[in-house]
Amino acid sequence: VDDPVLLRYWSAPGPEGFGTCVSYVLRTTAGWIFLDPLRPSPENAGRLQRLIRERPVAVVLTSDGHERFAQEIRQQWGTPVWGPVLGEAQRDAAYDVEPDHFYKEGDDLPGGLRAIKLAGAWRGDHALLWDAPTSERVLFSGDILNGQAEPETVPEDHYRRSPGLEFGARPAYVERHDNPAALKASLERLAREDFDLICGSHARPFRDGSGAALERLIKTIRV
Repeated sequence: VDDPVLLRYWSAPGPEGFGTCVSYVLRTTAGWIFLDPLRPSPENAGRLQRLIRERPVAVVLTSDGHERFAQEIRQQWGTPVWGPVLGEAQRDAAYDVEPDHFYKEGDDLPGGLRAIKLAGAWRGDHALLWDAPTSERVLFSGDILNGQAEPETVPEDHYRRSPGLEFGARPAYVERHDNPAALKASLERLAREDFDLICGSHARPFRDGSGAALERLIKTIRV
């Protein structure tokens, strides 16, 4: 693709069975934005450099647990980092370095991204909605919603090896959650939004009836 609007790159799975770790780069009206950035492999770094060819205008995180390569991007290009305000959740605050800008639901974000607070396990968990220039509506769901893991990188019995939409980066996300009722309520709010594509931070993008798939998944939460 000579003029992409959404790039995805990923790393091999870690030791805890996450499947893959995934990052996205968006071409917006404001410029290029990194979302939950990983350190790219040398091969991926070369590809990104050929495609982007300009300073990224922002790094945006879906949670405080997804700083990843954000500070290195800030140091290299002076690109500001946008991170979510921390709320209540079961995990400790995870920022290593304070973001340049904190955001919450309702705030203006670079590139027209729109944040929706989710009651996840991280204190800052948010979904980010984006109207792509292609007219597709993209939902970036962080850890909470993930599609299929890269099949060649996970064991035969991995719970996300086949196509589908599931909770979490690891099995039993809901069972490990301190407040499933709050999680369910926040996802019910999210399901009222319009979107065509769900892009999790540990998966391939999920497109097959994404709204209906989310509604079916929500019904599996027992409170």
